[in-house]
Amino acid sequence: MKIGIVGYTNETSGIGIFVKEYIDNLGIKDILSIDSVKGREIWSDRQINVSNKPNEEIIYNWLKNSNLDVLITIETPFNKMLYKMTNILGIKSVVQVHQELFYPNDPMWEYCDKFLCPNISAYNKATRFGDKRVLCKLPIDISKFPYRKRMGKIFIHVAGYFGFMGRKSVEETVQAFSESIGEKLIIYAQKPISKLPTNIQNIIHADNRIEIRYECKSPRELYEEGDIAIQPSKFEGYGRTIVEPLACGLPVITLDADPMNTYFDEKSLLVPIKSAEIIRCGNFKIKKNNFSIEDLVDRIDWCIGNDTSRLSLRARKYIEKHYSWEAQKTTLINNICGIM
Repeated sequence: MKIGIVGYTNETSGIGIFVKEYIDNLGIKDILSIDSVKGREIWSDRQINVSNKPNEEIIYNWLKNSNLDVLITIETPFNKMLYKMTNILGIKSVVQVHQELFYPNDPMWEYCDKFLCPNISAYNKATRFGDKRVLCKLPIDISKFPYRKRMGKIFIHVAGYFGFMGRKSVEETVQAFSESIGEKLIIYAQKPISKLPTNIQNIIHADNRIEIRYECKSPRELYEEGDIAIQPSKFEGYGRTIVEPLACGLPVITLDADPMNTYFDEKSLLVPIKSAEIIRCGNFKIKKNNFSIEDLVDRIDWCIGNDTSRLSLRARKYIEKHYSWEAQKTTLINNICGIM
């Protein structure tokens, strides 16, 4: 079976990371690489590089000349005619659904053959597609996230571009840590802190326990330092910044809501939800979970007062068992190939 893929070809974006892992683990050579503000790499001699969004003639010719059996898209098709074209050409299409930017009523989805839903939120959003949807764990390549037992109390927060609509809870993380008894917090950011509210900037400048780093690190390097991750995302499509540190042996403080609470079973690290609201971004409806600063402070302080090193290996083993390619590859291939 010949499989092609559409997405970014960089490892500084979530979509790009997923694309690379499909390529490496399924032997995919045919890539439609979309322009990204985060850059592009060449991953195959059968890679076509196009603008964002790609025009329909380029897409059609690439699909026709590639002789694909299946096309995988990550989160978004980048062009709404894509699935109609695959349908015309007899190519089966699979989308990996990231629920926060999934609009199920868009007519383009009628031409899609399979919806891979990595969590119950995505699965519920795809209800209208019946047995075209499947609830499946999407694996991560744990070989890229080396484990070591974490013994100390250095906290890290991967802020990236802060997440649209503040979903990464950068502000809440800074405020909570400033009120905690934590020893050190390292924040990895891809945007300057001048983009944060003035009161949060002032907290960072005044608290010598909080350090901002702007290095553009690879996923492998990102978790080399640190012992505990704070990632209280208000919503996620998948949540790699939760899964990746767990794979490296860092226990993760996150919210007690899907999908954030599905990646580890240590209740002491989960921040309770105080309320939830539906917010809109264009056609998209997003469930945003809200929490209290006090509860996040409690989880940070719990980590200071308890032996979190006992959770380190358990975190790695949990990801190995449930979210590694070794554990999920066969199921994933069956889901993709089952549409033929």
